[in-house]
Amino acid sequence: MSLTVALREELAHIEDVGTARRLAEARAMVDLAGTLRVRGSDTGPNVSVVVRCAVGAVARRLRGTLVDVAGVPPGLARRQGGNLRGGDAYLVDVAGDALHVLGVLDDDGRPVRRRPEDIDPTEGYLAGGLMVAGTLSGVNAPVHLEIRTPDDRRAAELSPLVPASAVVGDRIVVKSGDAVAELLAVVGAHQTFLAFDGGRMRRELRRKVTRAVNADRANLRRATAAAGAHITAIEHLVAVLGWDGLPEDLADVALARVANPEASLTELGELLDPPVGKATVHRRLKRLIVLAEDA
Repeated sequence: MSLTVALREELAHIEDVGTARRLAEARAMVDLAGTLRVRGSDTGPNVSVVVRCAVGAVARRLRGTLVDVAGVPPGLARRQGGNLRGGDAYLVDVAGDALHVLGVLDDDGRPVRRRPEDIDPTEGYLAGGLMVAGTLSGVNAPVHLEIRTPDDRRAAELSPLVPASAVVGDRIVVKSGDAVAELLAVVGAHQTFLAFDGGRMRRELRRKVTRAVNADRANLRRATAAAGAHITAIEHLVAVLGWDGLPEDLADVALARVANPEASLTELGELLDPPVGKATVHRRLKRLIVLAEDA
């Protein structure tokens, strides 16, 4: 199961969140995934909003909210894939008293203009938006959470409620792992949060291991190149001056380096008698290279 489906399924099954949150969820579903439909009749136009849900559990949650609060079961239908909007979908037909209860229409049947920040609680509105219009990248992919809205204006209105988000056309995009984790915690998607955060930690661990391995390889290449330069200089000096022509302290470190080409400077210092530190070994080897250049 993808993280997107897991998130929608989890949010659709959260219980005991109260009527206010359930209404905020439903309002977000209508706002972000609803299509206005007007039919003529003998008594005048009939207005309804058809909400498209990609997950059956989300459609059932919306229907259950409207049944419990408005007392009128909305129409529910399943549409098979093949249309331009993707795979199978569940269509919830919200009409009549339900539109008034949700605040979509006023008492005179006119549309009510409400910004997302005016709908309380905001975490309910965010949860509803995620259920019908949110997508979340998988655990092995770069962090990417997205909420698609009907237009640019509504994206700009909803973005302030989403941590560290950016508006890209009619979409709200979040690429910060910490911000996505915060949002999941706010809406109560704890299991999805654990899966997402665990994947994020594994990716970060892999990056750290890769960086450490690359750094070790680079250090080894540099150490090997330096040891090669040391031995070349020593061989040149011995050929020109002989071992007896080298100062005693330089001859000792030269012998240690030739005998231990893969040893670190610290290890070379421990082999000398008396032992010396890494800095001293470095200075002596540098003196050998300078002598070889002048010889």
